[in-house]
Amino acid sequence: MVREPVTIAVTYSLHPLLARYVSCPATDERVGVSLAPGTTIETMLRDECGLMPETPVFVTMEGRTVALATELHDGDVLGIFLAVGGG
Repeated sequence: MVREPVTIAVTYSLHPLLARYVSCPATDERVGVSLAPGTTIETMLRDECGLMPETPVFVTMEGRTVALATELHDGDVLGIFLAVGGG
């Protein structure tokens, strides 16, 4: 019988441009959190950082852009960025 972990460890960094939208530290430094198994990126951002769902962000995991609905797993490392455009 395989036991599910009680919590998973996830590491993330929030780009400084997100500072005005979140309640957690928005620096390029990595922050570690413990989450319940089955937590999605969107839930983590809302519960851990107070990020409102309408804030335009994109998230990378292992160098690839991933959906906010992606379920997190133990050891995941995320980069979270404000989606901005211009030119």
